[in-house]
Amino acid sequence: MGKIVKIFEKDFFSSDDGVLALAAEEVEDSPHKSGWAITGGIHTVADSWVGEFRATHEQYGVLEGEFESVVTCESEEAFEHFWRHHEPISLRRYE
Repeated sequence: MGKIVKIFEKDFFSSDDGVLALAAEEVEDSPHKSGWAITGGIHTVADSWVGEFRATHEQYGVLEGEFESVVTCESEEAFEHFWRHHEPISLRRYE
C-alpha cells in the first residue's frame, strides 16, 4: 500500500489561519492511550511546540511530517485517528 500525502491548507486547516504544530507534551517515550508513540524535536520560543515529527501505531502504521506543510501516512483512517487524538495546536495563539 502506498503512502497518503496530506497538505496544509489543502487537506487540513487551522481554525484561525495560524500555522499548525503538535503541542510539546505530545512527545513521549511510550505510546499514548490512543496507541500513537510520537517523537520529534521540541522548539521553544514563547511556548513549546513540535515541528517535524514521526508517530507510529501498531494498527495504523507511520504518520510523519510537519503540520505546517506536509504529513504522510499509511491511510486516511490513520490520519483521522491521529487527528482525533492528537489534534495540532495553532501557533497563532502565541503571537
